[in-house]
Amino acid sequence: MSSKILKLTINKFRGIQELKWYPSKGTNFILGGGDTGKTTVLEAVDLLFSPSTSFNVSETDYWMRDTATIFAIEAVVRLGGEVDINTLPNMAYPWHWDGKEAVVPDNNEEKGENDEVYRVRFTANEQQETLWEIVQPDESTIRFSVGLRRQIGLVSLPSDERNDRDLRLVYGSALDRHIGDPSLRSRIGKQVASINLQDELSEEAKAALTLLDAKFGDKALPGGVSIGLTSSKGVSIGALVGLLAQKNADTQLPLSSWRVGTRRLASLEIGAANSNAPSFITVDEIERGLEPYRLRQFLADLTGQDSQKFVTTHSPIAIAAAPEAHLWYMDSSGRLGSLPSELVGKQQKNDPETFLSRVAVIAEGVTEVGFLSYLLELALGCAPLDHGIRVCNGQGNDHTGKLLKALDEAGLKFAGLADNEGVKVGNWAALKELRFP
Repeated sequence: MSSKILKLTINKFRGIQELKWYPSKGTNFILGGGDTGKTTVLEAVDLLFSPSTSFNVSETDYWMRDTATIFAIEAVVRLGGEVDINTLPNMAYPWHWDGKEAVVPDNNEEKGENDEVYRVRFTANEQQETLWEIVQPDESTIRFSVGLRRQIGLVSLPSDERNDRDLRLVYGSALDRHIGDPSLRSRIGKQVASINLQDELSEEAKAALTLLDAKFGDKALPGGVSIGLTSSKGVSIGALVGLLAQKNADTQLPLSSWRVGTRRLASLEIGAANSNAPSFITVDEIERGLEPYRLRQFLADLTGQDSQKFVTTHSPIAIAAAPEAHLWYMDSSGRLGSLPSELVGKQQKNDPETFLSRVAVIAEGVTEVGFLSYLLELALGCAPLDHGIRVCNGQGNDHTGKLLKALDEAGLKFAGLADNEGVKVGNWAALKELRFP
């Protein structure tokens, strides 16, 4: 059993002022418009469980760029059986999970093994200094070490071009964890350091370095300037080494140079191939670079892993192809609202664009869909979809009521047209009261 986030709290990180979220234990799809903070939630998880310390904080990571305050990302985590927290130099004491919060354990209270949880936190202060820590039940803290974070395991597939990291031998990458040879980078470094790059330079380049050396001498700087391979904090010689794949019979190319979809699928496979599979997988814009059939394949592979998954998407294919996923909607205020499968599962399968439109208009049946579509086209002078308005088939009176309730509670913009058939008296009035009190 892998580790699970039971509660995630974000305070003043990038565009999120405050967020408290209880994600599902399986696959979590975060939906919503652009710039609402969906990617920020994934990046908060990435940062909290990063298997390295190479993250550099900038002023844009602070809420409203106010670096005078700290930002914090915290999670209550139930650790999986593969994680040995006793490897820490200091004792980490568990909290008790009461279903909503981590509370101080009561020694007289009977509790099961699954009631033990830990609070882990990432913070950045006014000086842009970062700290990973475990919060103890007495509110003191100990270090949340890189070694423990690597045990927990994270595979991150962002939407930008950074997602080739796990295809290279960078410290903490999925490839690095899979090979498990800690001295390999050192041996590579020694071999590379023995190469005399100075002799490979053109005469013009050698002359430029000679001139630079002379200027260094004029300024009383160290002399003997030459060129060679070097490494510094945050830059790994292992970054020069990565996986190759056969492009054709005569050519092997680095996987990091292949198309984005291939890189993503390869990164996921590397992460899953580790002896300890990652506890957390984050995928931003899961549809990026994938044809529909490969997207379905990717989702099937993702679903089959015993990890807690966090996914953003704007693809109706992705939503329909993951019926087991828990849907969440993030509105413009940064609030995450739940779309329970028992209320929206039927719509998720038959019309997933319901949850991606600017405004969803839920009509009880096909007759009402046709009527509303005609009226809206007359009023707007064009197809409603051109304005982001989708007229959706609610698939019956009873299901329409459930769907409208779910959309309301999750915070989506919607409208509805259904008959009050006199069944379940008061339900329609109660729903109207929720929306228009």
